[in-house]
Amino acid sequence: MFRIRQDHLRDHLPDRHALIRCLTRLGRGALTALFPDKCLVCGAYIRCLHDLAPVSDNLEALFESTLARVVCSKCLEQGFTPVLPPLCTCCGKPFLSRAGENHLCFDCIKAAQTGRFMVGRARAFAAHDLLLRDLVHLFKYGKKICLARPLGRLMFHAFMRHFACSAIDLVLPVPLHTRRLRQRGFNQAYLLVRDFPSMWKQAVKHPPGWTISNTILLRSRNTPSQTGFDRKNRLKNLRGAFTVRGTEKIEGRRILLIDDVFTTGATSGEAALTLFKAGALSVDLLVLARA
Repeated sequence: MFRIRQDHLRDHLPDRHALIRCLTRLGRGALTALFPDKCLVCGAYIRCLHDLAPVSDNLEALFESTLARVVCSKCLEQGFTPVLPPLCTCCGKPFLSRAGENHLCFDCIKAAQTGRFMVGRARAFAAHDLLLRDLVHLFKYGKKICLARPLGRLMFHAFMRHFACSAIDLVLPVPLHTRRLRQRGFNQAYLLVRDFPSMWKQAVKHPPGWTISNTILLRSRNTPSQTGFDRKNRLKNLRGAFTVRGTEKIEGRRILLIDDVFTTGATSGEAALTLFKAGALSVDLLVLARA
C-alpha cells in the first residue's frame, strides 16, 4: 500500500526540470519588477519575461525573442532583413529576384576573371540595415558588450543553417591590431563567436569537432579604419595586414573566419590569402550582417 502511494505521488509530482524552469522564470520576473531593464536603443523600460530562443526556422520569432531582454517592443518593430536564398554561392549576396536557385553573382564572376582573391563561401544572418545596423553600432562603438550574447545567438543560427554539416577544423575571429584592441577594449568578432561551443552542445548534444582560437591569425599592421574607403582603397589599405602565428596549426586545416559585418570582402579576402599562404585547405566566412 505504501509503495502504491509512493508510485502515485511520483507520477503526479511535477517534472524536476520544469519546476526549476518555473522557479527561474518567477525569480527573473521578480528581479525585472524590482530592477526593470532599459532598451539599449531608446532607453524605455522593458517589460519582458522571454527566455532565450532555441535555434528556430522562424527568423522573425527568433529575432524578437532573442533581443527581447535588451530592446523594447516598439524598437523591435523596426525589424531586420534576413538574408535568404537565392544567394550568390560565393559571397552570399541575396538576389533581388526570389525565384531561381543559388548561383554566382556578376561581381564574383568578375573577381574570378581578374584574379581577385576571395573566401570560398561567405554567409550572413541578415542585412546590415534597420534595427540590426543600430545594434551592431551600439555593440561595436558604444561598448554595449551585453549585446554580444544575443547577437551571437543570431549569428549561431546562420552557422547552423550554412555550416553545421560542413567540415571545419578551426574557427578564427578576424583580429584587431593590439593598439586598436587596447582602444576598444574587446574584439567584437571574438565576442560574437565565444559562446558557439556551448550553443552547439545545447543544440546537438555533443562537443563540436572544431575549436576557436584568437591567437593564430594576427593583425600585423595597424591599418586606418576602412570606413569611407571604396573597394580599391580598402584592398590597398589591408595589403599585408595579417600574419599567422604557427603555420603548423594552419597547414591542411579547414578554416571558418568570423567577423561582424561584410562590406566589400576586402578584409576577409586579405585574411584568407594569408591563411592560404600558411597552408590552409579552405577558408570560408560567417558574419552577423552584410552591407
